[in-house]
Amino acid sequence: MPDQAAAEPANRFERRRARTRHALIAAAQGILAEQGTSEASIQQIAERADVGFGSFYNHFQTKAELFEAAVVDALEEYGKLIDSITGGLDDPAEVFAVSVRLTFRLADTHPELTRVLRYGGLPTSTPTSAWAPAPCGTSRGATPPAASRWTVPSSPSAPWGAPSSGCSS
Repeated sequence: MPDQAAAEPANRFERRRARTRHALIAAAQGILAEQGTSEASIQQIAERADVGFGSFYNHFQTKAELFEAAVVDALEEYGKLIDSITGGLDDPAEVFAVSVRLTFRLADTHPELTRVLRYGGLPTSTPTSAWAPAPCGTSRGATPPAASRWTVPSSPSAPWGAPSSGCSS
């Protein structure tokens, strides 16, 4: 894990740029959490972030790109929460149980994060998203197969609801 100093931008320009990007992402997360949609103008997003309209385009090409970054940031935060609470556990069953409890309590402990994930996380985490495997025989960006990627296991060793690769041998 890199140290904090290595992750910190080196100069004032880069720090200001990082703060502006963070403000835009936070504004998008706030809009998603409050409205449940990304239907806001770039002007509204920039005003909420307290940055100039043109600053938006210094960081993102489209609103869709901003809202995807907002959801990815929320997913990263969720992952860090799980890691922080399960970091000292060795038993995989206990890690799973604690992770599930955290997830169920997330609405009470982190309501905005929960709403961002609910409104933006599921549409973003489709089989064609950046972190999901590409469907068998296709490359990233291709249309996924019509079948669901969540299937009942075909073998006793596969966990219920495990993602299916969609590939048959």
